[in-house]
Amino acid sequence: SVCWISEKAFVFPVACVAVVQRLEPSAQRHFLGHSAAIQCIAYCPAVKLCASGQKEPKGGRPFVCVWSPDDCALRAVFEYHDSRVLGVGFSPAGDMVFSYGGSEADGHRMAVWTQFSRWISRADPRVVRAP
Repeated sequence: SVCWISEKAFVFPVACVAVVQRLEPSAQRHFLGHSAAIQCIAYCPAVKLCASGQKEPKGGRPFVCVWSPDDCALRAVFEYHDSRVLGVGFSPAGDMVFSYGGSEADGHRMAVWTQFSRWISRADPRVVRAP
């Protein structure tokens, strides 16, 4: 999937890397916060953040990263799903992040992460684990 973040820039996944591509002048930045292939990506213009979800890594659980395409800095990690994250999105105001994941064998579940923006910090990304 590809998400436009401005008139001259977009983001897209390549394996476990999210690429921020600027058209003019041509330049790339890379978000390297995932440990397995990125399955989905979303951008919220209200808060200027991306969310990306991955498949399950060997020996671990999949997770959602919330990060800034401006500097590719991680803001938060959400762990909830037992199988791959199939979709991510933001509320229009950017105060909620949604993730959908699972498999036919494990079932599918949706998570809603509310009011995360009040504790996101550049210096100290938070890892949030749900039961």
